[in-house]
Amino acid sequence: MGIRLTAHGRGRRPRRTAWSAGLVVLLVAATRVDAGDMPLEVTLKQVTPQTVVSNRFQVTIRNTNNADVVIVKPLNGSQWSWYLPFYSFHVTDANGKELRMATRHFVSGLYPGTKWPRDYMVVLKPGQSYTKSFDLLFTVPETAVYTVRFDYVMDVAEDRYKGKLLKYPEQAWQGTASSKPQKFRLTKQRL
Repeated sequence: MGIRLTAHGRGRRPRRTAWSAGLVVLLVAATRVDAGDMPLEVTLKQVTPQTVVSNRFQVTIRNTNNADVVIVKPLNGSQWSWYLPFYSFHVTDANGKELRMATRHFVSGLYPGTKWPRDYMVVLKPGQSYTKSFDLLFTVPETAVYTVRFDYVMDVAEDRYKGKLLKYPEQAWQGTASSKPQKFRLTKQRL
């Protein structure tokens, strides 16, 4: 079952007109993060239709180790750092000012029809990847070039609920893996 998050974070379908434009350009930034003996590589790609600038990104987490690594798919709220793992974007303007994420006030947690933790665990064999697309849930004041970085954070010490809501899988990789900060042209959007 796929998870669709939209620029509004309310489950609305994205406008299809921008995606029917034709060629897709993928801009890539990657870095390798070694945490203990379980290294991961995070790649951040901006998915841009030929004629429109897009605020949609594809995140790929790849196992660069010679042993299996278990990661956890995002929950409804992982982008807001409400639930582990955090799937966090950081966006700064040309002056280094960090943009704020849009707020939301509604249901979060497990997605309907899913079972915890079975439907959220991903075992990455050596060289395998997990890829997920996200819309940036930020108010972008103007169409311009911004610096974007993505963090995958799975650290049970950061669990605001201290395990009272969910017991996180013990075999899940613990640590932070980040993409390299990269400059991307983003479209003005108000959320």
